[in-house]
Amino acid sequence: MDRTPEHEPHPVPAILADPGRPEEQEHHDYLYWEFHRQGGKRAVRLGDWKAIQLELHRDPDAPLRLYHLQQDPAEQHDVAAEHPAIIARVREIFAEAHEPTEDWFFRTQPN
Repeated sequence: MDRTPEHEPHPVPAILADPGRPEEQEHHDYLYWEFHRQGGKRAVRLGDWKAIQLELHRDPDAPLRLYHLQQDPAEQHDVAAEHPAIIARVREIFAEAHEPTEDWFFRTQPN
């Protein structure tokens, strides 16, 4: 495979639908991701909502922050306390989407 910059594989096409063929993109109710460095982080995008949880290596019950991205695209106003039902759904997503492995885990979790 040619690895020149213009031929380097890029992850975005795997995430975004081809605008010419939207029917080929599978619909997902949410997007979940986690990052095990920098203290351990995880987040979920659920419609216009984004919830994040930081410092999971130190505290597995670290507080969740919630942002309404359409109203607050800079993520400046945490509205988690005002939306307990969304926070409950985010916790469900965290539980169902996380797949523990021996190689990737938060330090507070048994490996």
